[in-house]
Amino acid sequence: MAVCPVCKTETHSIQRLDLHLQLKHQIHVSHGFRDYSCFEANCFREFLNWKTYREHLIRSHNVPISVSGSKIISEEPPQKRCKLSVDVDSQNDSSNASTSFSSQENLDNLSIVDCCDMNPTSTDVPSFDSLKDTMKESSDKFLKEIYSNKSIPRNSVQKIVTEVTELVSSNVSNVKSVIRSQLSAASVPIETSAYVEKCLTMIEHPFRNLSSDYLRLKHFRSAPTWVEPEDLVIGDAEDLSASKVTPVSVKMSYIPLASSLKACLESPGVFNAMIEYMASLESEPVDCISNFIQSEFWKSKVKDKPGIQIPLFKFYDDYNVNNSLGPHAESGKLGGVYCSIPVLPPKMRSLVDNIFVVLLFKSQDRELFSNDIIFQKVIEELEDLQENGITICVDGISQTVYFRLGLILGDNLGVNSMFDFVSCFTANHSCRFCKIHRDALHFASEEDPSLLRNVNNYSVDVLTNDVSATGVVKNSVWNSLPGFHVT
Repeated sequence: MAVCPVCKTETHSIQRLDLHLQLKHQIHVSHGFRDYSCFEANCFREFLNWKTYREHLIRSHNVPISVSGSKIISEEPPQKRCKLSVDVDSQNDSSNASTSFSSQENLDNLSIVDCCDMNPTSTDVPSFDSLKDTMKESSDKFLKEIYSNKSIPRNSVQKIVTEVTELVSSNVSNVKSVIRSQLSAASVPIETSAYVEKCLTMIEHPFRNLSSDYLRLKHFRSAPTWVEPEDLVIGDAEDLSASKVTPVSVKMSYIPLASSLKACLESPGVFNAMIEYMASLESEPVDCISNFIQSEFWKSKVKDKPGIQIPLFKFYDDYNVNNSLGPHAESGKLGGVYCSIPVLPPKMRSLVDNIFVVLLFKSQDRELFSNDIIFQKVIEELEDLQENGITICVDGISQTVYFRLGLILGDNLGVNSMFDFVSCFTANHSCRFCKIHRDALHFASEEDPSLLRNVNNYSVDVLTNDVSATGVVKNSVWNSLPGFHVT
């Protein structure tokens, strides 16, 4: 038995529990994170999502995935009896013209089913619209899984959709003809026949209006969780590949961070799980630091700040397309800026889906047009998230959440170039944390506090304007973000 975590109704399999949650409680297990409580044999364990809850039912309580996969046949009489079509002339006793079955084996001899009342208006039969919505969500989930699977090329998605459609359509078409003839022979009411025909026709075309890549992407763009990237012009260049020199616009792709954060936090269960995790971190001993928000640095940033304050981590690095682990010296390398939320629970934080792409550009464009132009849009949005935040709606309640940049992560080359420190590590002052000279660096074994960079000596280095003597190329654009400094 699988007990419904909402109304405690007992179901016979995982599939029936899934269907019960969708039709009875409008809970779709594919929609993000949601807490599930197990009521099997006074278990009372809680699970963060459907996948772990499902595996627990199968492994710990031996709940079958489907009724057909279960070896246990219920001893209780069925609520609805089904009639078997029998040739009356071949029977000596007319009382045997109709018989009932209660076991799965009798389905093989089933000719026509008349489940008491097959009127589509009956409250026991799901409405066509609910069935249509359920099938649409299943089709969307199937397509999303294919598109998000990194091992499936984009050009193979169309072939998969075509083959699945042909497989389903051919089999449903054969079944439809048999059911149509059986319903006609049994003199089933016209309304019931029309309802069954309508349902089978819907199943026959699982990807209706989603047959092409264009239609699928158009459909996904209409979803509230879709975040459309923006092409931003960062300057002009000359196209030297043409027969004559022509000016072209140089662009980069920007994905609005506010939209990505809003879609993430409004996903079922995410925001509540994050708040609970933050509360658990705050209740830990003071001398225990297991997360960024427990540090004195973060506490000083959010001191006397109103509302819910969430830290953000930025990450920057260059990579080669189709060869992310290769050398970065090639001309075709791209620069990527990503963002993550460090206060998500560990199970969520480790998911790649919760690391948001913010900016993509050609690395040579950053060297050509400077960091000021490339990162200005990111800094402006971070400032807006600090001052105004975003409004999210969770469980019907609207509230404002504020975000602050906590750390910028990356390797030495990436962060040094991003912050306009010297990018050559054979330079006199190549460290962005301190001002130690190259000659002393090779023999230093302890930190010298007097050499650490701070706001004051950084300002002096900017005014000095000597890279060889300071290691600072120019005043970093990141210093314009309130509450943040590259030192």
